[in-house]
Amino acid sequence: MISNSPGIEAMVLDTNSGYRRLRLSLPRLSYLAVTDSSLPCRIELEDLVVEDAPNLERLLLDVLGNGMSVRVIGATKLKMIGYLATGIPVLALNNSIFKRMVPVSLVEQLSTVKILALHMPNLPKLEVAIAYLRCFPCLEKLKIKFVRNIWPRSLKDAVHFAPSAPVECLDHSLKIIVLQSYSGEKPHADFAKFFVKRARILEVMKFCVDPWCGTCTPKWLEDQCSQLDIENRASRCAEFPFVLESDLPLKFWMEGAFSRNDPFIDFLE
Repeated sequence: MISNSPGIEAMVLDTNSGYRRLRLSLPRLSYLAVTDSSLPCRIELEDLVVEDAPNLERLLLDVLGNGMSVRVIGATKLKMIGYLATGIPVLALNNSIFKRMVPVSLVEQLSTVKILALHMPNLPKLEVAIAYLRCFPCLEKLKIKFVRNIWPRSLKDAVHFAPSAPVECLDHSLKIIVLQSYSGEKPHADFAKFFVKRARILEVMKFCVDPWCGTCTPKWLEDQCSQLDIENRASRCAEFPFVLESDLPLKFWMEGAFSRNDPFIDFLE
């Protein structure tokens, strides 16, 4: 049915059971959303290949646990991608390859991508985040949700960059950062501090605080500002609002994924 519909411009793949591999070749496809809600007892989709997709602009993934590998070939207009997570065994964007979210081959930069969303394990690895930022030199918005997950055991094949490595988007394009399920504890604060100190044209860095970890009391907020060294931020005009997640509307981010300008961030407003 899909092969006989080359004019498809938007597609949602949900409850992907009964087949292990799906290859899409849809030259007019602009929006693609894939949700991982298959039942464990069924044959599940393991490998999604999107080729000949010159008009693809949004690749939206909602993958929980061990999901599918995703390979995108020839997406020269890709503007938005996420959530990238450790549950994705292999993500190939043209010739750049990530294994369970860890970058192992960064062959080319994807300069068309403006919006990126990541599921970052609760003990975030700054070198992984830096590798993503270097892959998307024109990034304007970054959403990171901390999740109760772990990194793969071996990172020996990972591409590593020092915190002092040059990152083009931090100097020229990244304006909005949102950290969701932020705890305020040292691993999260140290991770966030990197962006405070390096993002030169940052306008807003929003902290959505896990209510089990932080209270947003004046004393707690004062301590956070000290840990983050906001006084010595790279962007003097940047704002750093803190909100409790429990005060945010209860919405699934994928709702309106094709209609919102930014489904990763807009639902938090």
